Order: sequence, then C-alpha cells, then structure tokens
Amino acid sequence: MDTNDSLRLASLWHSMHAISQQLSPTTGCAGIDLLQADTFDLHCFQSLTDAAPSFETFINFKNYEAIF
Repeated sequence: MDTNDSLRLASLWHSMHAISQQLSPTTGCAGIDLLQADTFDLHCFQSLTDAAPSFETFINFKNYEAIF
C-alpha cells in the first residue's frame, strides 16, 4: 500500500468513525473503535479532551496482544 492509499484509507476510516458517533441511538457512543480484517486490525484512538484529532494506527500483523 503506497502513501496515497494509506491517506485515503485513513480519511475514510475517520469519516466512518465520526458518522457512526452521530448516527448512534446510544447516548455517549464513541463511534467505531476497531475494524478487524484477515491481515490487519485498524484502531481509532482519540484524546480524552477531543482537543487533538483522532489518531489511526495500522497493525499489519495478527496476535499482537500476545506480544504486549
């Protein structure tokens, strides 16, 4: 995946996260936090104050919990 593909994916992921917060019928919903695929997990992290933008990370391997 090149840089442009990564930027497009991050943009789509952030948009889906923000829209899911607004459309959720549950009060205080944090939106989509995790997308799991066969080859990667896509997480969305936000600051507690929402002063900073969301941070996305791509983890390109599975079973990373065992490492930590």
